[in-house]
Amino acid sequence: SQTLYAATIERLAEYATLHHDGHFTLMRFTTNWRCIMGTLQPNRPAIQRMPCGHSLSEAVSQAIKHARNAR
Repeated sequence: SQTLYAATIERLAEYATLHHDGHFTLMRFTTNWRCIMGTLQPNRPAIQRMPCGHSLSEAVSQAIKHARNAR
């Protein structure tokens, strides 16, 4: 589990460094994870719009997919 977390965070950090000046926002809640490239203004509507997943890996994958589609 720790190895998977480390690998996922490394993938996230590499993508953020290449495409978003190293900025990303990652949050964990009771029922899901949320992740977005860039710096988030912490308010409920912005958080609700963040890509999410049931696992860290799923949330990171969704954030990268969302960022690629936005370019």
